[in-house]
Amino acid sequence: MQDAGFSIRPMKREEVPSAVELAVKEGWNPGLNDGVTFIDADPDAFLIGLLDDRPVGCISALSIGDSFGYLGYHLVARAQRGRGYDLRLWEAALKRLDGRVVGFDCALSEQDNYLQAGFKTVHTNIHYRCPGGLVIHDEDGLMAAGDLPFEEIEEYDRRFFPATRGAFLKSWFGMPRVSAFAIKLGDHLCGYGVIRPCREGWQIGPLFADNGGVAERLYRRLSMVADANDWVYIDIPESNRDAVLLAGRFNMTECYRTARMYLGDPPTSNTEGMFGIVSFQKG
Repeated sequence: MQDAGFSIRPMKREEVPSAVELAVKEGWNPGLNDGVTFIDADPDAFLIGLLDDRPVGCISALSIGDSFGYLGYHLVARAQRGRGYDLRLWEAALKRLDGRVVGFDCALSEQDNYLQAGFKTVHTNIHYRCPGGLVIHDEDGLMAAGDLPFEEIEEYDRRFFPATRGAFLKSWFGMPRVSAFAIKLGDHLCGYGVIRPCREGWQIGPLFADNGGVAERLYRRLSMVADANDWVYIDIPESNRDAVLLAGRFNMTECYRTARMYLGDPPTSNTEGMFGIVSFQKG
């Protein structure tokens, strides 16, 4: 039975912390400023579920271009579960992204439910952690990503993501305390990476590179932003053998895995150059 006092609408910018707090209560470790990047990229992307005008749930339905979208932050407060609010949020998000290919990440234990709903699993991601404070030995071609023309970063990013996401990347790069680095040799951009502070430690993402050697140099430089007693997290597609080998070289600890799933025809995914995805909430 649906609760007449429950409603869904786009979240206001000042309401984003309520969604982040729901994630923290679930044991997630969101970036300190991740939430507003949804609204910067797509003003109506974050939906809030209200019970008698009190926030009790949320979901993000990020529209990226005309043909792609991504789901995340599907959460309902524990005290309000079992009343169908999660399904109503899910349906509202899918309606918002109707006509688009829709991607999201889910726990491996839940993917059968989504397979029955028409989603397809494309690959598995592994959430790793490792102490920060590494040292880089080779700075040839290494630079702050902000020193490059933004269009160059945007074009490189498009090799690994199924849609152009310039508005999102500008917001992502502009978050407080974010550090971003790139490696360019001559006229060729070989890779770039971003690290941001989280509730606990730091998260790298994205980390895209031509090969494992470039990815390792970027990983080392990004890790230098964190202290040696901080955890640095990174989400790696299991299908990228070089990325998994990189995790092994740094003795990263596996925390858990997710399934990357799509509703509609899955995009061609170049995981060979994906050494760290942006996040499980944004793809």
